Amino acid sequence: MMRNQALAGTAVAPGVHQIGPKFYRIDARRKDSRIKGPGRYRERLFRGPLSQAKRARAELVRELESQVEERKEAPFFGDYAATWLVSKEAEVSVITGERYADTMGLHLLPTLGKKKLDAITREDVKALMASLLRKEAMRSVRRLVMKDGERVSVVEKVPLGRKLSRTSVHSILRVLRNCWHEAQLEYPYLRDVTTKIKLGTPTLADPDECNSLTPAELGRFLLAWQGSRHEALVYLLCSSGLRFCHASALRWDDLDVDNLRVKVIRSHVLGRVSKPNTVKRAPGWVYLPALVVQKLLEHKARLDLERAPGRENMFPSAVGTLQTPGCMLNRWRKAARQAGILKRFSVHGARRTYIDLVRRAGASSIVSQAVAGHSNEAMTMHYSTVGADERAALASRIIDLVPVQVVAS
Repeated sequence: MMRNQALAGTAVAPGVHQIGPKFYRIDARRKDSRIKGPGRYRERLFRGPLSQAKRARAELVRELESQVEERKEAPFFGDYAATWLVSKEAEVSVITGERYADTMGLHLLPTLGKKKLDAITREDVKALMASLLRKEAMRSVRRLVMKDGERVSVVEKVPLGRKLSRTSVHSILRVLRNCWHEAQLEYPYLRDVTTKIKLGTPTLADPDECNSLTPAELGRFLLAWQGSRHEALVYLLCSSGLRFCHASALRWDDLDVDNLRVKVIRSHVLGRVSKPNTVKRAPGWVYLPALVVQKLLEHKARLDLERAPGRENMFPSAVGTLQTPGCMLNRWRKAARQAGILKRFSVHGARRTYIDLVRRAGASSIVSQAVAGHSNEAMTMHYSTVGADERAALASRIIDLVPVQVVAS
């Protein structure tokens, strides 16, 4: 907005403009890190001698400075990242928190850790992301070692023998961006150095190579587990859609044989058992097919016969502790090969397969969301996959609707 020219006046001292005889406009401006733009501004009209106008302007400056917050010195990125990781422990799951810590320790802190937040530039982030695209992929492996006669959990960094993919580098950038945006709330003068970082578009996966099985593939996969000690667990995962963290924490007291259901009231991650959080919600009572309940009872009879340690749990390990997804990884891959499944299919793929089967069975979106334990319909849609057999069947049904068939010459 343009100033009224009648009040513009002529500068006679810093921040003092004379409008008329013994009539002045005084103003002051001070930078404030809490607000964007040039800062805070104050303007007043004053009548009196010039000497008093100067003193009035000095008082205005002091008044304005008292309202301006002193700029906090930015810490080193490594120190702030450590504080940020601690604050995230109460907000995210254990696995997500450990993924954040791995991303910081393996990829971000070695380069940015010893720089102050206000010294990091967008060029630094671009150079880091470019170097990550050429870096060998690593992962953290938790091992149990004996120390002073006790078992101690130790985390080791293991190379995977391949470079980081663009998708992995995008995930690293997302962690940095989340951390940086929270730092900006505490230090508003920081510029966002995580924007306009282009890594290229990740290669889209073939829809036919999704982490889900068709009904025919699932039937062959389940048959490949016949006689295995993990057979009941695999049947439960594929027929209930339970996350592994929920299934591995089940106890026999949770099974209601008469009503063919099991109650999910706890979660297990890396040996720690707790109540399910709001992110990975438990669906409560989960109804099971009679075949799956029969497999569970056979599994319980075998545990009782072997007098297995920890058999109060539904799926104890050989030493009585709760199982992790890696306990049956080799057997999982072998079963997939025996079933003729060449595409990628992980343990979590059993959950995706179940959600697809619910949709194929004609369940409504509300029912699908309830049995999957999703917080919203968008997440259920994210997990759903339209199989190649469904697309092929749809194509044939569409052409059948045409009254006149086109005959090839």
